[in-house]
Amino acid sequence: MTKKIITLNEVKRNNLRSVLDLLLRSDGLSRIEIAGKLGCDNTTVSRAVKELIDRKIICPGSKNGSSNGRPRVALQVNPGGPLLLGIALEPDGISGVLTDLKSQPLRVEKIRFRNCSDQQEYLAAAVEIIEKLQLAAKDKVAGIGVTVFGSYHGTDAVLEKAAALPILNGLKLRPFFSRCTTEEVIICDHSVALATFLTRREAELTTGDVMLINAGKGLGVVLLRNGKKLFNRNNHGGEFGHIIRMPNGPKCACGRQGCLETLVSTPAMLQKYQELTGKSISLEKLASEYFSNLPDAEKVIAPAIDILGTAIAEQLNNYPVDTLAISGDILKFGTAFCKRLQKSITTSLFSLSKENLKISFPEIDSADALAIGASMLAAENYVSAFDRITDSGE
Repeated sequence: MTKKIITLNEVKRNNLRSVLDLLLRSDGLSRIEIAGKLGCDNTTVSRAVKELIDRKIICPGSKNGSSNGRPRVALQVNPGGPLLLGIALEPDGISGVLTDLKSQPLRVEKIRFRNCSDQQEYLAAAVEIIEKLQLAAKDKVAGIGVTVFGSYHGTDAVLEKAAALPILNGLKLRPFFSRCTTEEVIICDHSVALATFLTRREAELTTGDVMLINAGKGLGVVLLRNGKKLFNRNNHGGEFGHIIRMPNGPKCACGRQGCLETLVSTPAMLQKYQELTGKSISLEKLASEYFSNLPDAEKVIAPAIDILGTAIAEQLNNYPVDTLAISGDILKFGTAFCKRLQKSITTSLFSLSKENLKISFPEIDSADALAIGASMLAAENYVSAFDRITDSGE
């Protein structure tokens, strides 16, 4: 067996990544605190810190007192350092953010469509947003993340089954966005972007085994272990929404019938309400009617709760986890909806799956969560690809 020899350069890059990753997840740490968390000596930390400061990636903050009387200098990610772009392709438009390495938005650009029936029009809007954000970044862009709905495959990330906007089917995502930037393009689906966003904000999602359900216009699931995403291929979490729940049921954009998405997604519920009452309604209005216990809303939402609850329970029976987190637009139906959904889930669980299970409903506190999640993935890629941070002689 050939033994792999770890070079000094690899050790150095690992040290740089480890120090920066800690600072990305904190509000500031001293050299001694970093050494303690990493379990290494102060000299190693000081060397890594010096290089990161020289590269203008981190900077020293203010001095504060400490227990032994010596001032504590908190190191932090440089807000004037490398910047990231996050682009969210959505059925009704495009959102873009320019963020620092900690994914704090510095600028937001949006274009919305009432109805878009032309792929070139949609893509021109994406280019416009990217160009505006690049101009604001002033040559500091270190990466770009793009999050999309639908499914994609292959080296070119060819989009397919984009049910909410079929004009995008067949779009080669990677070649298109690579023409817009010289930086590496990271592509992910909406569920992975949301998981990335929420794990930075919700501590409970970074410990143990977690199943995160994203329920809204579509349905997605992401499995996490100690905050790290599992079983996602090319940043795609899978197709939870396309589990067949009703053979010979409603036609799905994927070409099959009775997929979960055709029964319990928010568009499916709005369509069901229209079929029942003959009236079109917004998601917010349907939620309001459900709050008020109006019978038509109850007839639409109650069956959806039972179907979704059973489907989630089946996933948990196959993959028992410590925490189930459910997020997305479906939370607009409120606390009563969440309680009924939780009861529906636990009713169908086996004892082992139910044991010590925590169920939470994390709210999304930003209208730009998807785009920010995409920029976070670009930041993670930047940190993991530290071959670019080397001495000139290497």
